[in-house]
Amino acid sequence: MKKKLILLPLLMLALGACGSSMVASSTPSTTSATTTSTVTTSTTTSETTSEAPVVDTNVYRIVGTVQETAWTADGDDFVFVKDAEENIFTVEGIDLFINDEWAITLNGDWPGQLGFSGATNLTIVDTETTHGEGGGYSVKNFKTLTDGNYDIELNTGVAPRVLTITRVGDPVNVPVVEEDPGEWHLVGNITGTTEETQWVVADATFALVYSEVTESYKGTFEFEANAEFKVISSDHSGWDYARGPANVETDDPAPEWLDLTGGNIKILTAGTYDIEFFWVASVGATINGVITIVEHDIFALPEGYTKIAAIKAEATIDKVYKTRGVVIGLNGGSIMFQDPEGEFLNTYSSAIAATLYLGDHIDVEGTFSLFNSMPQLGSPTVTILETEPVAPVEPRVLADGAELTARMATTDWNLSGEYVRLNGVTTTAPASNKYNLTFDGVVIEGYTGFSELHNADSTGRDAVTARITDLAAAEVSFDISGALKASYSTSTSSYYWSLSVTSVNQIISDYVAPLPALTLAAGATIVIYNSSQDLVTTIPETGWYGYAYPSIPNWNGDDAVALLKADAVIDLIGVIGVDPGSSWTGTCANAFAGSTANQTLVRTDATTAPNATFTWGEWDGFANKIDSLGSHTMTGTATDLIISEYTEGATGSNKYLEIYNGTGAEVSLEGYTIILYSNGSLTATQTLDLATMTHVAVAV
Repeated sequence: MKKKLILLPLLMLALGACGSSMVASSTPSTTSATTTSTVTTSTTTSETTSEAPVVDTNVYRIVGTVQETAWTADGDDFVFVKDAEENIFTVEGIDLFINDEWAITLNGDWPGQLGFSGATNLTIVDTETTHGEGGGYSVKNFKTLTDGNYDIELNTGVAPRVLTITRVGDPVNVPVVEEDPGEWHLVGNITGTTEETQWVVADATFALVYSEVTESYKGTFEFEANAEFKVISSDHSGWDYARGPANVETDDPAPEWLDLTGGNIKILTAGTYDIEFFWVASVGATINGVITIVEHDIFALPEGYTKIAAIKAEATIDKVYKTRGVVIGLNGGSIMFQDPEGEFLNTYSSAIAATLYLGDHIDVEGTFSLFNSMPQLGSPTVTILETEPVAPVEPRVLADGAELTARMATTDWNLSGEYVRLNGVTTTAPASNKYNLTFDGVVIEGYTGFSELHNADSTGRDAVTARITDLAAAEVSFDISGALKASYSTSTSSYYWSLSVTSVNQIISDYVAPLPALTLAAGATIVIYNSSQDLVTTIPETGWYGYAYPSIPNWNGDDAVALLKADAVIDLIGVIGVDPGSSWTGTCANAFAGSTANQTLVRTDATTAPNATFTWGEWDGFANKIDSLGSHTMTGTATDLIISEYTEGATGSNKYLEIYNGTGAEVSLEGYTIILYSNGSLTATQTLDLATMTHVAVAV
């Protein structure tokens, strides 16, 4: 009996120490969706004993999501090593990552598992608060809050048992959870449309392109104000590996156009931005990678390019350089371009020049050489960077004649080609595309270079010559921009300076030259018609002028229509100052019952002079017709222009007036007008100047 009294407490103590292995639990812990970010050291003690077992023969294992291991209770990856003399079990140097969840099993089974909470007879020592509570049933898992390399020690030789978690450094063996899919793009409300249409992982509209040089993904995009986005790959089925504000590397503080305080990257100011993404493998819940965002600079030079100033300073003959600039001048095959720093250079290619506009932003790669002592890039390859012409760089405004004189006196040919502006110049008339410009008393030759595209759009050499001619005739001052360049004269074996002008748009003046009067060729007609008419479906390209209501071709049968020369009536339909009711009527030369309403009147072949008195015998009458419009026959030679055909349509706006030149010579229309006198009015209701075809409205 005495032995029994002694052994019973020992048996109970043994059961107490190992009692956790008898807790009913047949299901492993499961991963929780909890995302708690702050925890404190946790101590869970369900029962207390006064003595520990002499020998603990249990086998303890760490199981869970640790380094992609499974929830296998008897796994061999992380088995605790027991001290030979004490009941202390350790796992040393285990790498744990944020959101890893794990528990400790006993003897390869779930009953008696140890976790962050819910386990019996256990104290947890975690001085750095590296772990918190994860998922699970009655026993909750450990959830890693800080990536690290850990020593885990379990002491079962004390009561309660003590589990000590010690972070000893950064992870050593970092498992790659994510591989670079080789495709990244932006998703978000980038263009200002609704989020529902753009927050789609698989929508790669805004793709980033991989650069072998920088080993990063790059893209340039137009953003609306307050656009929001993330960087993601279509290979990811969800948002776990999307890169957002936490991945953006920027100055501190961030630029005023960038907001990183929300869940997405937010661009506050509309504009063009360069996005660069350096991919770094994400581990667990640590989403790695670096995003940089800068405002787009169209003139920024990529790797491998050389600034124009450096090219001219180095000046290595036959060396191939690549640079960038804006076209400031064109002359045949000569291409002058300048960068934003005001540095300029020339290249030559007739084929390439034919594709360029003033203001095109270009890449130029060529071999450095000197042509007549002036630097250039020969045998060039030119790439237009913008599909649409862009504004040229701003010209440097020369202050006065002294500055121009100093420039023209220099022999530093590196200065040839600068884009400048001269304000307040006068000019001589051009001869062979050259003209003398006078700027503050200093004369410099202006030269209009040939540019195929500028000539094609009527802004090139012919347009410049015409504009310079007008300004010279008017003797007015104006402003002009161009490339100030040195040229070599073979006839004088010397250099001279000139201003190379490519486009009429480089001439700035408010002066408007009077337009030359229209002329009417011998035997030709002009047809004035109501543009709302529906009888003529095809209007000839020349000689026809349409006008909408209210204007001349808006008469009724009771309105007089007159042709005037030098303000005097020379030809007439109807009677000015008389209202006939609905129309004037009479018998036409062809015996047709004529009317100025709902009929067509055609001048007889024998009528060779205009008549200020409406005379029925000079007209043939017809039901409304259009087949004779645009031409007229006359027997003999006219003394002046005449009204050769008149229609007041029976329906709609079918109203026409034809003017014919039967004089045998071209006639200037200067001084000729058509006037409408409505409802018996003695004064003009509407006036049309035939010299300019300008309609003049008259208040009535």
